[in-house]
Amino acid sequence: MNHKAMRSATATSTMVGWLRIAAFSPSMFRKPAARWAVAVVLLLAAAACSSTRHVPAGKLLLDRVRINVTDSARSIPTADLMNYLRQTENHKVLGGLKLQLALYNMSGRDSTKWLNRWIRRIGTPPVIYDSALTESSTHQLHAALRNRGYMNNTITYRVQRDTAHRNAPADY
Repeated sequence: MNHKAMRSATATSTMVGWLRIAAFSPSMFRKPAARWAVAVVLLLAAAACSSTRHVPAGKLLLDRVRINVTDSARSIPTADLMNYLRQTENHKVLGGLKLQLALYNMSGRDSTKWLNRWIRRIGTPPVIYDSALTESSTHQLHAALRNRGYMNNTITYRVQRDTAHRNAPADY
């Protein structure tokens, strides 16, 4: 074996050894210290992903929107009534994760950098609560129910403003 071939074989075995060290193996998680380290890293990563990161000061994120229908005679599908709302929460996937909002929040505050602009274009911005749009939604729901034959309907709403967490869930 010549000198070049031997150096190439040594570099390959070193590279493979490095990959073995860097890769995660199932035996690694059998040690309690490794489990704790992974748990701490995951906890810190989850804490860093705040859904209100890009919500301006003094504003609230529209966190959850629910429509509750109280009619004993006929049932009205609430999914149909969601179309009449003027303001809805950010899209959820996989059982409640707001992935598009999380992508948007991964971007930095500096909009001059191309990476931040690209990440913001992929994600969706946070939906800021607006009381005027909530009033408009109640009028739209009232008109929609009236068109369906519910002449004496009453629409009420309740918004719980949580300034500590900077979010506002709305119930109609």
